Amino acid sequence: MLLSKKKIKILFLSFLSILLSACLTKKEQQQQIVEAKLAYINHDYSRSVNKLLKLADADNVQAQYALGYMYYYGLGISKDQDIARDWIKKAAKQKYPPAVIALNAMTKPYFRPDAPQVNTLAYNHARN
Repeated sequence: MLLSKKKIKILFLSFLSILLSACLTKKEQQQQIVEAKLAYINHDYSRSVNKLLKLADADNVQAQYALGYMYYYGLGISKDQDIARDWIKKAAKQKYPPAVIALNAMTKPYFRPDAPQVNTLAYNHARN
C-alpha cells in the first residue's frame, strides 16, 4: 500500500509535533491554545493550525476538536473531512462536550456542514 504525498506529509508533521509537544507543560499547552484561538479569531488560520497540530498530537482535546473543525472546513489546511472526523472522534472519545456534539451532528443523515448550530458551536469554542 503506497501512501500519497499528502498522507506522508501529515504523518511526518504529526510525528514532528509529537516530539516537540512532549516538552510542553500544561501551562505552556494552555498558552498555545490561547495563541491558536487568537490566530483563528484574526483569520490567521495557518498559524492556528501549526499551533494546534502539536497540541492535538499530545492528546489535548481542545486542540483535537479545533483541528478537526479546521480540516473539515479547510481553514489554514487542505480540506479533508475524513481527517477532520478522525480528530473530532479522538476528542469525543475523551468526552470533550463540543466534540461529542459535533460528532453526533456529523453522523446524522441530515447533517449540513453549513448549519448554524455547527458554526455557532465553533465560534463559541473559539471565544472560550
